[in-house]
Amino acid sequence: MKKLLILLNLFVLSAHAYVPTVESLFRHGTNADVTTNAIMVSAKVALVNPYAEKVEQVEGSAMWIKWVYNVTPQGKLKLTQLIYRSASMTEASLVEKSYVSELSPTAFDSSPEMGERGLFMSLMNSLLINDGSFMVDFLRHRGVNVHLNSEIINQDKRALLARYRSWLIRTKGGRAAGTEPSPMAPTVDRDKVDKLMAAPMYADTQQVVLSRYQGEPAWQVKGDTFEAWVSDATREVRQLVLRSGAAEVDIQCRDYLLFNGTHSFPRQIVVKGQQDQFWQVDVISLKPFNESSAELLARLRRHDQVLMQRREAVSRPPFLF
Repeated sequence: MKKLLILLNLFVLSAHAYVPTVESLFRHGTNADVTTNAIMVSAKVALVNPYAEKVEQVEGSAMWIKWVYNVTPQGKLKLTQLIYRSASMTEASLVEKSYVSELSPTAFDSSPEMGERGLFMSLMNSLLINDGSFMVDFLRHRGVNVHLNSEIINQDKRALLARYRSWLIRTKGGRAAGTEPSPMAPTVDRDKVDKLMAAPMYADTQQVVLSRYQGEPAWQVKGDTFEAWVSDATREVRQLVLRSGAAEVDIQCRDYLLFNGTHSFPRQIVVKGQQDQFWQVDVISLKPFNESSAELLARLRRHDQVLMQRREAVSRPPFLF
């Protein structure tokens, strides 16, 4: 443990040079690790007029949504989206089901509508399962020059830390080191090790800068067609902006709450779409649970049976399936 504390101290010594990567900013670092293979989010979605003295919902625009994320043992994502006509969200008010058997960041083509949907789903993926790579891959697919951590990591520093970890295991934390020197304190090339440990773990791509968002310190991601602001203190995503020609998608996350006492998620998400319409997503509940493949299949069949005589065309915002 003492050796591990020394290692942490070495990281602290180089903290002045720390700049988070794009991928790490979208890992939703305030969240605990997800320990279930499924998560369900329920929300009310409505068109609103933000320019009224008090934000007003457009009459007749409200719908209620359930998103169910499933993560396979291989890390693949499955998404079920259910649309209801009433707040009860029972089978009696179910009007449409969409199912994506493999949700991929490259599945959204270059059209503005798909950009809107892809950005929203990338945000959901980040908030629900603490994965920043999906957002990075989506942005790259849209032509934004951002990088995965694996592409900008300092390989020499990574190798040194791996050797140090192996040394700690072999020597039981250094207590049984004998004549084997620690990789952090070699008999030769000590200056080389010190310089390596003082270097950043990831290359600075100059795409992330410390800025402010509504008066509070925040990390700003800046690209030719993409901008984002993520809280410095809590690592909560505050705002995303994606441009496509003259059109722009703007997503704002407001009032993060601890749902079920474990999962940090915004109570409200406001999406300004390509058509300059404002859609307000009011999150009602978030439930992590476990679901087997057989249970998933049975659930989908049950939805299909309910909709056989009730399916209807539903007008919805472009960010929904």
